[in-house]
Amino acid sequence: MTLSTFLAHQWHSFRRARNANKSLVLQIVLGIFYFLIFLEIAGLGIFLPLIIKESLPGKDPVVLFCSYIIYYFLVGLLFRFQLQELPSLSIQPYLTQNIKRSSMLRFLNMRSLIHVINILPLFVFIPFSVVEILPLYGTVATLGFLISMFALVINNHFLNMYIKRKSISSSWWFFSIVIAIAILKAFDYFKILSFETTSSNLFVGLLHNPWLCIIPLAMAVITFRLNNNYLRSHLYIEELV
Repeated sequence: MTLSTFLAHQWHSFRRARNANKSLVLQIVLGIFYFLIFLEIAGLGIFLPLIIKESLPGKDPVVLFCSYIIYYFLVGLLFRFQLQELPSLSIQPYLTQNIKRSSMLRFLNMRSLIHVINILPLFVFIPFSVVEILPLYGTVATLGFLISMFALVINNHFLNMYIKRKSISSSWWFFSIVIAIAILKAFDYFKILSFETTSSNLFVGLLHNPWLCIIPLAMAVITFRLNNNYLRSHLYIEELV
């Protein structure tokens, strides 16, 4: 069964549901609202270098931007856990048919990626990269940087999905992540490890060595496989009910 077939089934289920018209109107209103937010965020990405130069003269906008990337993804992981819901699919009708589990898993994973939390950061990273990084570091470095940012967004997405699913059986998975972030923050507070310096060195170094984008890509692949393997091992009706 192809991805388009699953999408068609989801659309028919939505269209035939009670209060479908009200839900459709709500989705349209939310879509317009999100579009306006995306425009504002994109404007921030374009004008951020100018804001930095005016408010912090003498600071390199690229170095300053890179110094907060680790902060963004660590804090973003906590926000994702609170705001991002697990994707769902009524699989009972499919389990009795000759449909590969890999097809259902592929649909679940692809559908889960379409989320405002995954799209929003691209409206900052892409404009900032085009306006500030591209003229200074060139096309290859800019592409390597954007690939890395996209891969880290995907990594955070599937890592969050994996932690939330594991937390259903044991809440210690969530608390272990909170404790790990708290320890890292304590290292930063007591000057044992500087997040800003580490983040700046890592991502400015990536601009000078674009091939290092394979590391974030590998991280994204690993978290995807972890999440996919967990779903595959629990794709049984007696567990999912």
